[in-house]
Amino acid sequence: GAGVTRCVRLDDGAVLQGFTLTGGCGCTAKDDKDVSNRYGGAVHGTGKSLVMDSIITNNTAYRGGGVFGGNYARCYFKGNSRHYTGNDAFANVNFKTRIFDSVFDDQSAIVLIYSGVEAYNSLFTGVKATPDEGCRLFNCVFFTTSELRGKKNVYDRCIMAKAPTAFTDGGSMTDCKVVDG
Repeated sequence: GAGVTRCVRLDDGAVLQGFTLTGGCGCTAKDDKDVSNRYGGAVHGTGKSLVMDSIITNNTAYRGGGVFGGNYARCYFKGNSRHYTGNDAFANVNFKTRIFDSVFDDQSAIVLIYSGVEAYNSLFTGVKATPDEGCRLFNCVFFTTSELRGKKNVYDRCIMAKAPTAFTDGGSMTDCKVVDG
């Protein structure tokens, strides 16, 4: 659509490996009825698409400034943002996205948000806020995280360092460790 300069759109079965995805924009008007035009600054993926060994940095969109949908393995995320001013939600990952063995570095907004995002064996450092509503996180490490929302989230075997905000709203923790320092 007009105003969309996304780095890539991936359909089922597509694999993208070893790329740096930067400067993408899902920047149509937020009332654009075609969500594929405004979601996913770097990548708008499907449930069976895969991005591997890639750097996803400095992208923007209405939702999922970094990525929207798909699967990501061994990726590095930094500096992705929401296109519109106001609430900083949806900066990196949104909507049934699965993440494996990846790093989210020094983000200034919510990394994981809504609709069944799953993360496995990943590191979240310097994150201002993290999962909200229905996310599942396994074997992840959160460091200097100022807020860990818990609305129906599942944290399993995670480590939370310097995480001052309590888990609330029906979230659960199994075999997790919370440390200060």
